[in-house]
Amino acid sequence: MAKISDVIDAGTAAGAKSVQGVTFEVGDEQALRRDAIAEAVKNARGKADAVARQLGVRVGAPLSIREIGPEAPRRAYDYEWSGYPTPGLLKDTRTPISPGEKQTSQDVQVTFAIEQPD
Repeated sequence: MAKISDVIDAGTAAGAKSVQGVTFEVGDEQALRRDAIAEAVKNARGKADAVARQLGVRVGAPLSIREIGPEAPRRAYDYEWSGYPTPGLLKDTRTPISPGEKQTSQDVQVTFAIEQPD
């Protein structure tokens, strides 16, 4: 993270007047999205099983599965600066870059067959 501040500071020291939208992305977001889909399907099955138990039936095979979304990824980092620095004013101050998290989620709609208990 310190190197990022150094790069931004070097750019502004060289005359850049604006820095916008410093963001970082996950290298293999598709793998994370597949994991989120798998977890969503597992959760759907658990909810269907709970309802089926209350109704005295069993959950059968899935008849349809549909992805809902996906949710737009949330930025892990964000920084924006615009202005004209006063020479010497921020001499020993580094540009702040704060770490954060990126969240990926996925909703699914699953329709299961209903089976009578044995």
